[in-house]
Amino acid sequence: MDNITQTVHLIGSWDNFCTALPMDHDLRVGRGVWKGMVTEKGGLEMGHKYTYYVSFSLTKHVSSNPCRASLTYQSVSS
Repeated sequence: MDNITQTVHLIGSWDNFCTALPMDHDLRVGRGVWKGMVTEKGGLEMGHKYTYYVSFSLTKHVSSNPCRASLTYQSVSS
């Protein structure tokens, strides 16, 4: 059974958890690496503490049941 990440979003305390920021594949670094810009200025202020959550959606490929080749679900982790 293989998991393939479809989308990744970052949600954080820098904007009171209001915006789910989409992240992109960083193919220069490697497979499974995602990157994103947290603010329009390009970063967070040094010396501050932030809380964040990562939201991702996966497609799960199940090879033992060819009638249901993939299942998609949403997962949130911190």
